[in-house]
Order: sequence, then structure tokens, then C-alpha cells
Amino acid sequence: MKNTNFILIAAAAGLFNLSAQAQNNYSLYTTVEDFANASGLGLTATPTSSTDLDGNPINGVANLTNPGSVGTPGALQLNFSSSGGYAYLSAQQGNPFFDNLLENASSLSFDYTTPLSGSINLILAYFAGSSGGFDTLDNILPTTITDLGNGISQNTYTFGAEAVKLVNADNANGGTGTFAYMDLAVYVNNVSIDTSLTVDNFNVESSPTINSVPEPSTLALVSVGGVLSLCVINRRRQA
Repeated sequence: MKNTNFILIAAAAGLFNLSAQAQNNYSLYTTVEDFANASGLGLTATPTSSTDLDGNPINGVANLTNPGSVGTPGALQLNFSSSGGYAYLSAQQGNPFFDNLLENASSLSFDYTTPLSGSINLILAYFAGSSGGFDTLDNILPTTITDLGNGISQNTYTFGAEAVKLVNADNANGGTGTFAYMDLAVYVNNVSIDTSLTVDNFNVESSPTINSVPEPSTLALVSVGGVLSLCVINRRRQA
């Protein structure tokens, strides 16, 4: 009996530990619903379910309606009538957990269909305060560009310096943890006219200092761990 109890307890502890480790990586944008509020400047930004670069059906943190719920797998399609433009993913000033993730982020990455020419970079835009304060539009260059195969690339950005700038902007505005404006954007330059590409799988590595609503996968782990704990209690009673 003692050995059985020990195994069940160890299994439950292992599940909870895996859940905690998984929280280091957060999905920001990945489903059609996540990209629903995207807008374009110099290009057309359209959520699509016909192309999906990561196969993830769970809404990301940037989803302002149902983060962590099951959504529609897809991506954001960008169409160009000139040599470049901006795709703003969605304003996040009403999402304090998103802001906190970026303030404590070490890196950020996203996938995209590789264009035949040109470059694709990340833009961080924010304004910390209703008047005065910081008014910033940072063009962040990728630290690494990885060929994932099948015409898909991944850009990874070292984000520590940007995180410090966000914290400083936040502190200058009273340290409220909220911004008057906050958005991520993709900047594409020197592409061929009439080019179309898709972006997807925006992820951040972070250690947030505030809590969010647990994602369904996390809740599932907790539920399984709870069942295992109940099994232990029941086994003890029978003994």
C-alpha cells in the first residue's frame, strides 16, 4: 500500500511540475480569433484559416475575448500592393497580463512564409500615459533567423533591452502596469509587389509577476493531479 501511495503522489507532483515549467513560454497570437483585430498600413492584413503554420488551436494571451480557449487554427495573411508595410496585430493596452509578459520577457519569436525578397522585422509600439510620458516606436531586428523548412522561417528576438525600456516607461507613468497604447507589429520591407505571405505562432519567453487565467492545458493537468490525489486519499482510507 505504501508503495502505491508513493507512486501516485509522485505522479501528481510531476504533473504539477510540468505545468509550472510550461508557463515559461506563452503563446501571444496563433489562431484566427487572435488575429481578428489586426490592421494594415501599406498592406492588407487578413486572418485566414486556409494557412496555419503551427497547428495550434488554442487562443493566445493577446486574445481579448477568450484567451486560452479553443479557437480556429490559422494565421494572418499579408498582401502587398507596394514594396512593404506594417501589420499591427491588435492593441493590447486593455490587457495588463500581455503588458506584464513583455515587461518581463527575455525573447520573442514568430513564424512566417519566407518571401522571395526583402526582410521582415518586429515593431513594438507603446505610449505610457494619457499625456506626456513615452511615445515610442521601436524597430527590433531579429537575433536569429531559422529556416524551418517547407518555405517557412522563424525570427527570434532578444527582448531583454526592450523589456527594460518598457519597465522604465511604466515607472515614469507611475508604475501602474498599464499603457495608454501598446501593440506589436510586423514590418515588411523591400518585398516584390503583389507578394503575399503569412505570419503565425507569436510566442514570448517570460517570467510574469502577475497571474492570468490558466490555459485549458494547465487546468487539465491540475484536474488530473487532483484525481490522483483523491486516489491516494481513497487508498489510505481503504487501508
